[in-house]
Amino acid sequence: MRVCEFEGCGRKRHARGLCYAHYDQMRAGKPLRPARRVRRGRTDVERFWDFVVRPSDPNACWGWNGATVEGYGVMNRRGERLAHRFSWEIHNGRPPRADFHVMHSCDNPPCCNPAHLAEAPPEENWEDMRRKGRHARGEKVYQAKLTESDVIDIRTLRGLATLDDLAVAFGIHKEYICEITGNRRWRHV
Repeated sequence: MRVCEFEGCGRKRHARGLCYAHYDQMRAGKPLRPARRVRRGRTDVERFWDFVVRPSDPNACWGWNGATVEGYGVMNRRGERLAHRFSWEIHNGRPPRADFHVMHSCDNPPCCNPAHLAEAPPEENWEDMRRKGRHARGEKVYQAKLTESDVIDIRTLRGLATLDDLAVAFGIHKEYICEITGNRRWRHV
């Protein structure tokens, strides 16, 4: 087998005497440097423990120093394998059921401590989120057109202005005004 001419590379030659990595560096006009080596033969479990930070306190959260997507640790760049689900799988000897979530009791998304993880159906996970107040509501909803002060103003002005006037003033539909004043929307305000 013909190998790359770059000192000590040892990879299969591609073009102009270089491997793919060094050929790409040469074409980009970059100085040739050792290509990043892929560590082959490492299991997912070994790679997982490379990124987990375990403090001395066994009840503390185990941090994730690898890549994250929306705050959750991921085992690969595409975010296809979540670190906390993989931790649950390692410590329970089986993967979580496909239609179940692995929820955190600590509410810390990058945590991988199996003592903080539990398998639950989606409805239970969402109810836990709502009970703990971690869901977006009111102004925190990205599509929200109103603020909490707008809602307070709508409720105080309801007896003084018509639904149509309030709807035009706040840029929302009059049915939504009814739901706000009837306490069916924005109940937390």
